[in-house]
Amino acid sequence: CSNLSDNQLHHLPNIEKIVIYKTKFKNQPKLPLSEFTEILFSSPSTVESFFTIYDNIPAHIIISVYGKHTASKLAEKGYKQNVQTIPI
Repeated sequence: CSNLSDNQLHHLPNIEKIVIYKTKFKNQPKLPLSEFTEILFSSPSTVESFFTIYDNIPAHIIISVYGKHTASKLAEKGYKQNVQTIPI
């Protein structure tokens, strides 16, 4: 798993969390979000990275996420409604 991963499996007996890769923030240029129609968040860390650059998600943008952990991270940021969860 990644250095940021934390899920129920890690807390089971006889399970050892082994970090295979490290997720690091890469500074990106701020793009005009008016040009986008949808944002797909693939992990909780992508949510964190997005909000490092942007203050909010404009109302016109469709929000999609992979999995409930990513949806939960987005909900922490105040985005609970109109979020499409794509099962993985």
